[in-house]
Amino acid sequence: MSLRFPDMLKHKLCKRCGLIKSALDFHKKRELKSGLSSWCKVCRSEDGKKHREKPGVKQAHRDRMREYTKQHYDRIRRSKWLSQGINFTFGEFNHLFELQEGCCAICGKHQSEFKKSLGVDHNHETGQIRNLVCMKCNTFIGYVENAEENFETIKVYLKAWAKKDRMRGRK
Repeated sequence: MSLRFPDMLKHKLCKRCGLIKSALDFHKKRELKSGLSSWCKVCRSEDGKKHREKPGVKQAHRDRMREYTKQHYDRIRRSKWLSQGINFTFGEFNHLFELQEGCCAICGKHQSEFKKSLGVDHNHETGQIRNLVCMKCNTFIGYVENAEENFETIKVYLKAWAKKDRMRGRK
């Protein structure tokens, strides 16, 4: 029977700092007999920070992530939709995109005018897809949906200030 965390191992020696620490201070590592990393979490963190400070490491990581995202964009996007409760395929997205001619369903601006692609607007309670919208419009929808009772108050407030601005000679 091998000694596996958390069965019998309560403490462990960190091979980097030389301190005996609680088993909870070590990351799990199945390949090792003890089931725990040989360096404690603090030492592992310090080593990672030193590594990331080396010239070119940060940029190389960004480049790898950018390349990965390009290669797996469909899968990443689908996974994000599913995590948000949106059961939507890329084929359905493309179909809706063509129907809307690549434009936001609310403001009508084309996707090429935005840094990010159009997002999927959906009902958070039912998961039903409504349309594709830009980030700005989607954010606005979120505010309005969460505060419908305040919407009329906001309109009155803005109209009142518009009148005051006109009286003061502002446009």
